[in-house]
Amino acid sequence: MTLSNSVIGRGLGIGLATRARTLALEDTSVEDVWTGIRGWPSYGVFVEAGAVTSSGLSIARCDGYGLVQSAGEATHAAPTVTTTGDVGVWLGEGVTATLAGPGARIEDTAFAAIAAVDASRVTLRELDVVSVRSVRRTVLVRGGIEIGDGIELIGSAFSLTNVSVTGAARLGLLVDAGASFTATDLRGVTVTSEGAGLGAILGSVDRVAEEASPSTATPGWDADVTRVGAAVATDPAVAGKLAAIEAPGPP
Repeated sequence: MTLSNSVIGRGLGIGLATRARTLALEDTSVEDVWTGIRGWPSYGVFVEAGAVTSSGLSIARCDGYGLVQSAGEATHAAPTVTTTGDVGVWLGEGVTATLAGPGARIEDTAFAAIAAVDASRVTLRELDVVSVRSVRRTVLVRGGIEIGDGIELIGSAFSLTNVSVTGAARLGLLVDAGASFTATDLRGVTVTSEGAGLGAILGSVDRVAEEASPSTATPGWDADVTRVGAAVATDPAVAGKLAAIEAPGPP
C-alpha cells in the first residue's frame, strides 16, 4: 500500500494506524491529532506490525505521541516530528528502524524526543533533535517520573552518525551500558545543554527501579561525542540515579 502527497489527521485519537504487511508513505503529513477530554492516549502514527518506508513524512501538532512503533521495521528518509505533547518517536521491542537525513528533525517534544527500549536496532543518521520539554508521566509501576530527554537507548543495539541534540531539558543522550555497542556506533554526535542540563550519559540500567546509574563500564564510549555548553561541566559531575524509560511503548 502506498500513500502519496496526503494530509491525514485533524481529529481525535489516531492520525494513522497500520499493521499492513508493507506501507509506503511519500510526502505525507499527519497533523493536528487531539487527545480531547477522554484522557486516552493519542498518536500521530501508530505502527502495530509490518514494514513501513517513508520519504518526507511530517508529523506535527499532536497532543500525545508523534510516532509509535511496537513491532516490525521502518525506514524513514527525511522525517520531521514537531510539537508533540509526549514522546516524539517511541520504538519498541524487536523493532528495527532507521531515521535518516538530510533534513531529519525532531523538535518541540516532551518527555523524550526518541525512546528506544529493547529494539533490535536503531539507526539515526544526519538527524537534529531540538527542544525537549520536561514533563511528568507514569510509565510502568513506579510513580510518575519527570524527564525531558533527547534520546534514550535502553536495551537496544544502535548506530548514531552525525546526530545533534540541543535544548533537552534534562539530558541529551542516555545510553544503556548493558547494550551491545562500541564507540564506532557513536560518530559525529553533538550534545548541547544549558544550566543544569546533562549532555551524554552512559548508564547502568536497573529495569525494576526504572533508573540508570552513571557507569564507567566502557571507557572511551564517547570518543566521538562532542559536549557543548553546560554539559562540559555537568556530565563529569553527575552522581546518583537518573529516572529512565523502561517500557517498550506507551502505557
